[in-house]
Amino acid sequence: MAKLPRIGILTLLAVLTATLLTPTPASAGPNSWQAGSDVAIYPLAVCRDGIRFLFAADWYPAGSDDPSGEEAPFRVQPVQAATPVPPIVDGRAIAPADTLVLDVTLNVPYAPQAIDFDNFYQAPVFPKYPPNVIPSGAYPQPTGVQVAEYTGDYTLAWDRKLKAGPHAVVLSFSRFDPASHSIEFIADVDNCKLFRHQKQH
Repeated sequence: MAKLPRIGILTLLAVLTATLLTPTPASAGPNSWQAGSDVAIYPLAVCRDGIRFLFAADWYPAGSDDPSGEEAPFRVQPVQAATPVPPIVDGRAIAPADTLVLDVTLNVPYAPQAIDFDNFYQAPVFPKYPPNVIPSGAYPQPTGVQVAEYTGDYTLAWDRKLKAGPHAVVLSFSRFDPASHSIEFIADVDNCKLFRHQKQH
């Protein structure tokens, strides 16, 4: 086997070092908690008839004092989804109002939970269809064990039937407000039925 010349070895080492030291964007993978503001979601199913996800908001490191003091009993939280997914500009996917397929407001209870954001796992509703949800841009992600003050498990039906064929939806927890300091989530729609699944149980 031919030996690399010394200059070739040095070049290869430089490339490997640069690759290892290149910072990764502050974004989450498709099978993890994903934060797009002070809200994080953990998708469990994205189906033809609706979506299910875990919700967490307003977190702080476990073992430290609650920085905000007394909390309201509920967090009023808008949730919107739209299709088709609009072009992403500067990490934002701002959908026009006439493309909404979900427009609800949740009263998320004050129910603090300690969440290990690095190691959390919950099986998807449909193992055959693990949700594929990605952020529209980079956003700082929570790490380690954090106490989330407002938490819940939500199953929401689309407001109108999705058209046939492959689909993706874009989710917003800030009403697609371009002035908000947040990002959106883009989710592939799988060929599953959440509400039919619930009826069978």
